[in-house]
Amino acid sequence: MATLDGDPATLVPSCPGWSLTDLVAHVGSYHRWAADLIQDASPQPRAPYALRPDPHTPLAEWYRTSLELLLKAVDTTDPDTPMWTGRAPHPTSPSLGQLRYAARGSRQNRRRCGCGD
Repeated sequence: MATLDGDPATLVPSCPGWSLTDLVAHVGSYHRWAADLIQDASPQPRAPYALRPDPHTPLAEWYRTSLELLLKAVDTTDPDTPMWTGRAPHPTSPSLGQLRYAARGSRQNRRRCGCGD
């Protein structure tokens, strides 16, 4: 998270043309989108979110809030709850579909922004 406390306009070398703000917006939007899908147990596809952090809120805080929303959704939803994941032609459980995909994407993006493994 130390990197997220830096200049929001800093370019991310592994994401040409992207700033820290762009990367945090992308990952945080995904966390919030996945959290809503899990909480709603929606059987229908939902367009991904394209949110931007509030410019008056530190990036690290906005990211942490996004991650906390996702973790709360995971912790409070039965892992066998059917829901749309986009990974199969029918609803699957969050633990087998959406959550693995979210975790893999978060890990890759943490590496890109230099936030660790």
